[in-house]
Parts: sequence; C-alpha cells; structure tokens
Amino acid sequence: MVLVKRFMSGLGPSLVVLGLAAACAPGDNTASDVQAYGGKGTAMTFDPNVWSDENAWYEAPYPRRQMVDDVRARLLVPSMSRADVIAVLGSPTDTPYFADHDLVYWIGPEEGFSAVDSQWLVFDFNDRGKFESSEIMTD
Repeated sequence: MVLVKRFMSGLGPSLVVLGLAAACAPGDNTASDVQAYGGKGTAMTFDPNVWSDENAWYEAPYPRRQMVDDVRARLLVPSMSRADVIAVLGSPTDTPYFADHDLVYWIGPEEGFSAVDSQWLVFDFNDRGKFESSEIMTD
C-alpha cells in the first residue's frame, strides 16, 4: 500500500499522462494539412486567373483566402469605383448575406478546425460611388 501511495504522489500521474499522450499521437498530419483546414496558410499574391477560377474556390488551401490580404493591401485604392473593383475581382458572389454592403465575395470557409461558417470580403462605397472600405466578415 505504501508503494502505491508513493507511486501516485510521485511519478505515477506523470507516467499516466505520458502514456495517454502517446496513445493519442497525431499521426501523419503535416503543416500544410493544418494550414489548409485551420488557417490562412501561405499568403499568395493576387492572381486574377486563380481568383476567378470557381473550381479552385472550394478546394483547400482556398486560394481566395490566401490572396485576400494582398487584394486589400495592394489593389484597392480610394478612387476606385464599383465598376473598377468588379473589373479587377470579377462578378461578386450572388448571396443574400450582407445585403447592407455594396459588393460581396466569398473567400473561403471560416478559419479553424470546427469551421461551419464562411468568410466574405465585403465592400462599401461612398455617396460619390468611390471605394470607401473593405472588411472580412463571417456569416
């Protein structure tokens, strides 16, 4: 009995935890698996052909999600009109979401392993019809 008490108060719990951790080893997941399903992964420079390729939109690693930061940082300028944005990004996504915004583009599933929603790039234009702001939103 004394040995059991010493075991449980000393190394015992640590060994049990290590044993459980070893039994739950993660397997063969790679960094690209994690990036594809749980995060942005590698950022991409905007490529109009990839952005407009519907076949690529719904496949991990979701290229629109990888390009969205470049689109927002480099391609959008305050003098752009709605037509200018559409000329660069193509037709907006037909969706009932975010009807209070001017343009909406689907960019990929919500980030994270338990993602059930989608992320969208939404645009607003001012009273003169010029680009005012963009935001990444989740439905």
